[in-house]
Amino acid sequence: MNVRDPFNLRRTTNSAAFDILRATATQAATGIRDKAAEVGSSALEKGKQAVEDMSFAVPRNVPSFGNPQRIIEDQLWASSGRASSSSSSHHHPHRGPHQGGGGGLLSDVQNRVGGILHPDRRNALPMKKRVLGLLTLILVLLLWYRGSFSEHHERARATISQWSWLQTEADAKGKVDWLERRQRVVEAFELSWDAYERHAWGYDEFHPIAKTGKQMAPKGLGWIIIDSLDTLMLMNQTSRLAHAREWLSKSLTWDQNQDVNTFETTIRMLGGLLSAHYLSNEYPQLAALADDDEGAPGEDLYLEKAKDLADRLLAAFDSPSGVPYASVNLGKMEGLPSHADDGASSTAETTTLQLEFKYMAKLTGERLFWDKAEKVMQVVDDNGMPDGLLPIYIYADSGKRTRRKACTRRCGARRCAGCASIWSRTRRRTGSPSWASGPAGWTGRCRPRWTTSCASCPARSRWRPRAG
Repeated sequence: MNVRDPFNLRRTTNSAAFDILRATATQAATGIRDKAAEVGSSALEKGKQAVEDMSFAVPRNVPSFGNPQRIIEDQLWASSGRASSSSSSHHHPHRGPHQGGGGGLLSDVQNRVGGILHPDRRNALPMKKRVLGLLTLILVLLLWYRGSFSEHHERARATISQWSWLQTEADAKGKVDWLERRQRVVEAFELSWDAYERHAWGYDEFHPIAKTGKQMAPKGLGWIIIDSLDTLMLMNQTSRLAHAREWLSKSLTWDQNQDVNTFETTIRMLGGLLSAHYLSNEYPQLAALADDDEGAPGEDLYLEKAKDLADRLLAAFDSPSGVPYASVNLGKMEGLPSHADDGASSTAETTTLQLEFKYMAKLTGERLFWDKAEKVMQVVDDNGMPDGLLPIYIYADSGKRTRRKACTRRCGARRCAGCASIWSRTRRRTGSPSWASGPAGWTGRCRPRWTTSCASCPARSRWRPRAG
C-alpha cells in the first residue's frame, strides 16, 4: 500500500525524532487530564455551596403536620375550598373538576389568588365606584336644590333677582311694576332703532351683525320706517319720528319699476301709513310734531303717501273676476299672477285687504276703493263653498276656487282674523256701519251670508252700500 510519509516516520520509527514527538504528546495529555480534574473538583465545591445557599432549601425547623391545631386548620381550608369550587364551577363552567377542588393546606389557593385578576372581578370594583359616584352626585344636586347649601343658594337668588322684571306676578310675590316693564320695552326698541339709523338708514332690510342694509327696490320702499311709524308714536319717540317723517317727505317714492306682494304691501305699507294718519289726528299728544298740525304743510303727509300707494295697488284688482292678483308692479301699475300655485291667489290674502281699502274710501270719499274691496267678497261668496269650507287658493282670472285642500291653521286663521277686524270696524254697537258705509251720504245694510269658510264667524256678513 502506497502511504504518503513526507517525514519518513514509518521508515524511521525508532528514530530520536519520533521519540521526542511521542513524549511531548504524552506530557500534554497528562496536563489536560490534571486540569480537567481540578476544574471539575472546583465546580463540585461551588455547586455544594449554592445548594446550601438556595432560598427554597428545606428549613432546619420543619413544622409538625401532625399537630392537632394544624389538623383543624386543614379541615377549615378543605371546607372553604369545596364551597369556592362549587361557586366557581357555577359561574365558570369551563373549569375542570380538579381546578379549585380538593382539601389540604394549599386547597383552592390558585383559585383564590387568580380570581382577583379575573375580568369579572376586575370590572366589578370600577362599576361599583361609578354607581356610587352617580348616587353621590344625585344626592348633592338634590341637597343643593332644596337649599342645603345656604351660601350658594343666596348667591343664586341674588343673581336671579337681577332679572326680576322677567318674572311672573306669582314669582315676584308682589305687585308687578308694569311701568318699569314698559320702560324696558322702550329701551329695547330705542337700541334697535338707533342701530338701524346708524348703519342702514333708509334701507328695506337691516343686518345688525354685519351692520349693513339692503334694498328691496332700486330706491328703497321704506319697509322698516313705515312699518314702525305707529310704534314711534305710541312710544312717544318725537325726535325719531321727526327723522322718519323727513325721510318720507324727501326720499320715499312709489314710482319704481318693482314687483311687490299685494297683500304684504297693503297690510304693512298702506296699513302703516293709515295707522300713522289715524294716530296723529286722534291722539296728537303722542310724539307731537308741529309739521303735522292742522294747517301745517305736512298735515296730510301720511294720507298723501297712502293715497298714492293705494292707487297703484288698485291695479292688482284689475282681473277678469275682480279677485286681486298676488303681485303688482308699482311703477307700471300692473297686476301680476302668482309665480307659483298655478297663478292662483291666496284666499286668505285676497279677503283681508278690505280693512285698508275701505278706510281709504272713508278718508278720501272715493267709492272706487270700497267697490274693489267688496267685489272680492262677492266673488268668494258666490263660489258656493261645500260644507262651508274654502280652499286656500282662488284663481284671479276666473274667480273659481281651486280643488286643493282647505286650511284651518295659519292660512284659515288669517282670513277669520281679517274678517273679524272688518266686522268690528264697519259696525257700531247698535249694528250700523261706523264708517257710514263708505263715502259721505251712504248708508249701509247688513246682509248675513252664512256660507263662507268660518261657520260661526259673524264677520262673514257683507256690507253693500246703497245711495241714501
